[in-house]
Amino acid sequence: MSKLSDHFDSEEFECPCCQRVDMSPDFINTLEAIRVQLGFPLYIVSGFRCIPHNARIGGVVDSAHLTGLAVDIACTDSWKRSRILDVAYTNGVLRRGISKSFIHLDIGGEATGHPSPRTWLYT
Repeated sequence: MSKLSDHFDSEEFECPCCQRVDMSPDFINTLEAIRVQLGFPLYIVSGFRCIPHNARIGGVVDSAHLTGLAVDIACTDSWKRSRILDVAYTNGVLRRGISKSFIHLDIGGEATGHPSPRTWLYT
């Protein structure tokens, strides 16, 4: 395990299949800024994904997780959800997915062929 920033360790972003942590350093810096501004911990439930793991869990073929440009953060509290989305947006995270149990933050945008800005719901 190694520190990626003051508040995040590499193991938080590991692919459960291969243990790779090919996260974008710029995205880690953005997540650190978000964490500091929020003042509460962020629990990463999905960070980097290798192609086989992404396919196994039903991720989209061109997922930003594959290039270390996306994370899913555990969140079931509506106030925290709102704060995370607001602070992420002000830090340049323009792609956000909302689920009952997590928030997807993604800076892939044009680099991964996805329109940006976008906010969507998982059903």
